[in-house]
Amino acid sequence: QQRLSFLRNAPQDGAIAEEERPATVADHEFVFWFGDLNYRLAMDAEAVRYLVRQVDCETSRKRLLGADQLKLAQASGVAFQDYDEGEITFAPTYKYDVGGVTYDTGEKRRVPAWTDRVLWRRQEKAPQLIRCVDYGRFELTTSDHRPVSALLEVLIGEADAQKKQLVHRDICKALDAWENECMPMAQVSTAPSACTAPFDRAHLPRRRFVSGDILRRLRPVLFRNHALAR
Repeated sequence: QQRLSFLRNAPQDGAIAEEERPATVADHEFVFWFGDLNYRLAMDAEAVRYLVRQVDCETSRKRLLGADQLKLAQASGVAFQDYDEGEITFAPTYKYDVGGVTYDTGEKRRVPAWTDRVLWRRQEKAPQLIRCVDYGRFELTTSDHRPVSALLEVLIGEADAQKKQLVHRDICKALDAWENECMPMAQVSTAPSACTAPFDRAHLPRRRFVSGDILRRLRPVLFRNHALAR
């Protein structure tokens, strides 16, 4: 329950406006979540040990997985409900006597469990996007856990170089046209009356702030106090 408390306190969907919500892990196209997730088996300890001794039997393994806290949390929508996992065909990975092949014989006699997992999530639920080729464990005895690994095939999109170049060209053209449209322009007249109201002949785009540098360049033309020579 303590491991799930942060989920209950998290903002609910719609509580934060979409434009104000910061990017999260779930916003990625693919998410891979693996490690010691620390989920246990919700079953009597002696029953677990009895079934673990027969874990190679599919019936016993299914009974154990039916009490797996992670799968129960997924089924109830409490946690990791959008994540997938490969088929578990191996024995629980925790807790072993370090350096041996026997489950915990210490004072606490921890109940065996599949604490070490590999999960993944994809935004689109097309089944061909991620395929689990292999999911298993390694018999290393230097820890009280047995490490797990997953071999996954991931179908990803690849940019079309030709179409990308065409889009880039169109964007550059649009930007060039916008820059030309926003460029300040001045119309100079040789008539003496032009000097009495200089800004009547200046056409500056209203949509863009005119910098001091531009005004400094225009000042010799716009602010003369005498008529221009014909």
